[in-house]
Amino acid sequence: MAIAGRVAIVPKGDWSADATYKRLDAVTYNNTLYFAKKEVPVGTATSNTEYWSKSIVGGVGAIATKEDAGIVKPADGLSIAEDGTLKVSIDGTTLTMDQVNNVIKLADTLKDAINGAFPAANVANNQITTVEGFALDARQANPNIDGTLAKQVADLNGSLKERLAAPSFFTTDATTTSDIKDYILKNLNRGISYLQIYDQKSKFFESPGNWLIVVLSQDSTASAMFAINHWDGSTKLLRSVLEDGVFKIYMQTISTSDVHIM
Repeated sequence: MAIAGRVAIVPKGDWSADATYKRLDAVTYNNTLYFAKKEVPVGTATSNTEYWSKSIVGGVGAIATKEDAGIVKPADGLSIAEDGTLKVSIDGTTLTMDQVNNVIKLADTLKDAINGAFPAANVANNQITTVEGFALDARQANPNIDGTLAKQVADLNGSLKERLAAPSFFTTDATTTSDIKDYILKNLNRGISYLQIYDQKSKFFESPGNWLIVVLSQDSTASAMFAINHWDGSTKLLRSVLEDGVFKIYMQTISTSDVHIM
């Protein structure tokens, strides 16, 4: 006579991922009863219909799934009121879902109104715009982003500061005329610049003093300079040129006399 094999249900308690099960073993998972259809390898979840057959869906304590009704737990920021309605907590303020929907509708209305009055397409992320009704992107005001208008203005201001105020030059016993020529040549910039030679040793000018020099430059070698000695008021006109590949400076004295006005 043939042996029928296992014919009785064998309760195994809660399903365990670490256990193997035999045919007709019964387990519970999420308040739902399952029967093993055949030998079940270790770790085979009850959702695997090849091995498990769902028998009785759990009661009040079961957690809802896509297939079965059950408990739905509110996420962070959500709560269930005594009347069973869902509440939303935002920065300490509790709102009903109707209030949340009204806020969303208001936000959409404001968005449409703002975009209608000033369309996002009319914001230009370039350096200038001359078209009526267009505005610059706010990023253009950030000097820390390369290529923005603010960055270029900041760079220009820094360049002007460097060009208008070169470092002062102080002569010593060891200073040569070449040293002073190198200082002037190094600090010539196209446009207007300012130099200061503190020539207390008369290494460049025949009279010692603090010489303040305004420079009008055509380029990095050709320029005209006006120098005045802050000590005695004497003045000089200088010009620099590049002749036969050699940087030269010509100087002439301007005769002036002080007139006391205050």
